Amino acid sequence: MCSSVPGIYAAGDAACGLDFSTGDYSVQAVQPTAVDHGRIAAANMVRHGSVLHQGCINMNVLDTIGLISVSYGQWQGVEGGDHSSLLDRDRFRYINLQFEEDALIGANTLGITQHIGILRGLIQGQFKLGKWKQRLMDNPMLVMEAYLAATQGA
Repeated sequence: MCSSVPGIYAAGDAACGLDFSTGDYSVQAVQPTAVDHGRIAAANMVRHGSVLHQGCINMNVLDTIGLISVSYGQWQGVEGGDHSSLLDRDRFRYINLQFEEDALIGANTLGITQHIGILRGLIQGQFKLGKWKQRLMDNPMLVMEAYLAATQGA
């Protein structure tokens, strides 16, 4: 998180960081990224540049009049990728999952707050889902089960 000026460091909204999902550098103006940047900048101030930034996942969580929306990773998808979505208009609930091959690369939810940390874990962990990709394509609400299977080798 050092700048082009020796001894000057930046974090959060003042820093371009590696986007885990795309490999590009951009400003990710969200609190978890700022915390990660701050930790790295502080460590490098003390250790003189020995800690490298491994990238942050692009994310956003918004509360709009009590309706929570979440976006992680490449929520717009990638060319040739698959997606799965589920919409319940009457209850204001929506989930959309984006895949590249058999890995989850992005997600959006609206009004669904359970397991949003699991979505982040699946995306950031770059887990190969195998048969669980099709299960998520059929029912995108099975993210907890897919995460347990992916992390336990099932």
